[in-house]
Amino acid sequence: NKIRTFQLLFRLLGIRGGKPVLVTVGSSGKYALPLLERSMIKGWIWVSPVHVPPPSPSSPVMLFYGEKDVKSRPLCERALAEGMRCVMVRGVGSEEAPIESHPTWITNVRNYLLDSLT
Repeated sequence: NKIRTFQLLFRLLGIRGGKPVLVTVGSSGKYALPLLERSMIKGWIWVSPVHVPPPSPSSPVMLFYGEKDVKSRPLCERALAEGMRCVMVRGVGSEEAPIESHPTWITNVRNYLLDSLT
């Protein structure tokens, strides 16, 4: 059961009273959906999403994709229409140009955490 696995992981990581913000990449985001649906996470940052997640009033979702990631762009456009945040980061989208060191990533993640989750 995915939920029990995450509950055990949260316990092992010392996450007892609060809810974590989950960061997933690509198809690993499918594992976050049960947590989002059960409000077990405080927020979700999904890099290079493979589908549009359902909106969640209790757990804000922020999507990121690289300029070279042509598959994620239409997904992010749909997510924006549903009221989620989505950011395209120029010059990234491949292994040669990782997103996590880009200033746009750093600024937007910081703002997401400060604005949405406090």
